This record gives sequence, C-alpha cells and structure tokens, in this order.
Amino acid sequence: MKRFIALRILAIMVLVPCALRAGEAADSTSKKNANAPSLSNDAVRPLPFRPGDALQLVTYPDTAAFPSGFYPIDGEGYCDFPIIGYLKVTEKSAEDLAKILSEKYVDFMRFPHIKIRPMIRVALNGGFYRPGLYWINPHATLWEAVQTAGGTQRKDGFEKVKWERDRTVVTEDLVPLLQQGKSLYQLGFRTGDQVTVLRQPEKTGWEVFTTDVLPVVTFAITTAVSVLTVYNSIRMYENYSR
Repeated sequence: MKRFIALRILAIMVLVPCALRAGEAADSTSKKNANAPSLSNDAVRPLPFRPGDALQLVTYPDTAAFPSGFYPIDGEGYCDFPIIGYLKVTEKSAEDLAKILSEKYVDFMRFPHIKIRPMIRVALNGGFYRPGLYWINPHATLWEAVQTAGGTQRKDGFEKVKWERDRTVVTEDLVPLLQQGKSLYQLGFRTGDQVTVLRQPEKTGWEVFTTDVLPVVTFAITTAVSVLTVYNSIRMYENYSR
C-alpha cells in the first residue's frame, strides 16, 4: 500500500508541472491571437492619405522635374511642398490633389502633368539583404515589398518571417500571403508595420543536435535520475520502518 502511494506521489510530481506548462502555453497563445489585429481589406477606403503615411509625386514626361519625390504626411495631415508650402492632403483624393498641384506649378513647369501615389512606411528587419525602413506603394504585393529589401538571406527565409504591429504579432505564416498576390492594402498593411525575418544562420546537423536535441535528452535523463532517487529513498525509508 505504501509503495502504491509513493508511486502516485511520484507521478503527480512529474505530470503536474508538465500540465501547468502546457496550460500556460495555451493561455499565452490564445491571448496573442485575441490581441492580434485582424487582416482587414483596406483597399477601398475613399481617401488614400492618412497622417503618418506619405505620397510620391511623379511628373510626366519630365520625371526629373523639381517637385518629384516623396513627401511625408505629418500628424495633422499636411505635406510641405516646394514653393507652395504646407497643404492639407488628408481631405483630398489623389486625383484632386494632382489637379491642385498642377494648377499651382503651372508657372514653374514646362509640362505640369502630375501623378500622386500613396505610400506607407514598412520596416523590413532582420535577415534581409538590405533591411531598413521603406516607403512602399500599398498597391504593391507582399512579394514586391520583400524584394525591395533584396529578399531573405536564408533559403528558408519565407518560413521564418513574422508580421508585427504595435508589438503584437499579426501572423507568423506569411507564405500564403506571398502566394495570394494581393496588394498590401488588401492584406491590411498600415504605416508602421514590421516584417521581420530570422537573422540567425541555418544550423548544421551537429548544431541542431547540441542546441535542440541534447538539452531535451539531458532534461529527460535528469528527470529520470531524480525520480529513481526519490523512489529509492522511499524504498529505503520503508525498509527502515520495518
């Protein structure tokens, strides 16, 4: 009877911590999923400009004309244009803004034909060949955005990518999004989002064994030795009691 009780105590000592760890992992996963922003379709909003975004001004046929370039939108929705100064853009469509700028620049340009492109700021971090902050056309695909940073350094880089917003992981599986060919707007990307690739080099077979397999084996052996030690101690106590 005493031996049966001792074995039950040992089983509880081994299984309860494992169950608690599994429960904590499940809770953290559910909380992360609950807090993660959903993938919304942001492709059809009527006004293409938000504070914190930017716009690209392109002139035709002279693409090197002086107004050409990127213009960040400040927190109040204004852009600082050459000669014109500050102009509120968040209340205008791209077509209306292009018309206004063409009229204002007509005395300074031989061909005042202007096109406006909305841009968002995306951080491409980690194991890209050219990591950094980029202004990206939200009508571009995720594949094109990744190519902006030169692609991933690891061969399995696309499987080691995560998309974050406000320190919350939106998704860690970007492969389906790369394959869909949808624009960043359609996928729900916004200014300030981060795409991070694992920078750590791929491991060799020996490194996988020493860093992944060996710790698990060591933990299993240590646990088994601890259980046997406790069991033998109980046996010795039973014999001593007799």
